Amino acid sequence: MNREGNLDLTSLRIFIETAKDCNMTRAAAALGISQPAVSAAIKKIENSLGSPVFDRDRRPIQLTTAGRLL
Repeated sequence: MNREGNLDLTSLRIFIETAKDCNMTRAAAALGISQPAVSAAIKKIENSLGSPVFDRDRRPIQLTTAGRLL
């Protein structure tokens, strides 16, 4: 998301790929980017929304209510 509240296409692609398997490492490989870049993009989305989109305390990670709505 940017300051106007709009999601940018890159962030959406990263979120969607991560949500497919609930796995940031596989999402990074599928997108051809590093896992830290995936984590940073997800964190940026969460900061913009003001809510986590993944529960990272569980393995595999799980979508939160906000993540399912997104």
